[in-house]
Amino acid sequence: MIKIEKPKIHTHFAYPEGRASCLTKTVPRGDLPLVVTLHGYDILTEPSCKYGVRLYPQYGVLIRKVLSNGDAIIVLSTAVYREAQKIVNPYKLHLIHNGVDLNKFHPGLSGFRTLYK
Repeated sequence: MIKIEKPKIHTHFAYPEGRASCLTKTVPRGDLPLVVTLHGYDILTEPSCKYGVRLYPQYGVLIRKVLSNGDAIIVLSTAVYREAQKIVNPYKLHLIHNGVDLNKFHPGLSGFRTLYK
């Protein structure tokens, strides 16, 4: 028997992609769960080199709205997790590090494993 799952919206970056996805929740039958993956630029800031969307207050407001409307927020690093905790309830946050276990997965190319030890 085929089990039919309710579709979800999964967007990468809170702005602008997350903002567009967030708008779909307001249309008729827009009750799809929204999952947002934060990568860094959308949540972290570094004023000295003008890094981060939230350096601009108008975008900060939109990002807060996206995160508050998201049903689950995936973060890819501890730094992003810490910053996201300041904005969104921690129960929504899910820390999933990017990466690959090179002991389990490797292309089998000679010299590859010694480069990355």
